[in-house]
Amino acid sequence: MKTCIVCGGSYVDTECPYCHFPEVSVIGDDNAPLMDYANQYRKEYLKDMKLGVLCFRWKASGEQLVLDETACQLFASGTELEQGEVWCDQEFARNPEGDDLSLTLVTEKGGARKEISVSVPNLKEPGLQQVGLRLQERLRVSVLLRNGQKQTMSAPISLVGVE
Repeated sequence: MKTCIVCGGSYVDTECPYCHFPEVSVIGDDNAPLMDYANQYRKEYLKDMKLGVLCFRWKASGEQLVLDETACQLFASGTELEQGEVWCDQEFARNPEGDDLSLTLVTEKGGARKEISVSVPNLKEPGLQQVGLRLQERLRVSVLLRNGQKQTMSAPISLVGVE
């Protein structure tokens, strides 16, 4: 079993089944050219990717709140993520319930769309909050929440489906 140096996926063939990085053999003990190739491959992989979250809009119906609209808010490109944290311009109402907030991360790449459930530590302070993203190693991303006082972060989530 081999481990992909781009995404961390395990594979047995000549190509990673997750990110499709090929198996590369190197002569000698200098792996710098291989790592340069892997970094360039990672940049190319991220280049046409867009990321965001699902947003839910509620409305009053009598004395109850009912779901009015579900919308995808794409706010980051893979290229932007390589530069650092990316934050959604929109602010959201805080959900005061629970220690964790369940969000849906949305990725779009090459015409395919994936929705990934993510748990983020909930902010307890009152006020509006923003959601952001931070690229991690091996094609993983963390979802961030912040308000004017604190910031929390999810565990890293694979952008290619590696468990």
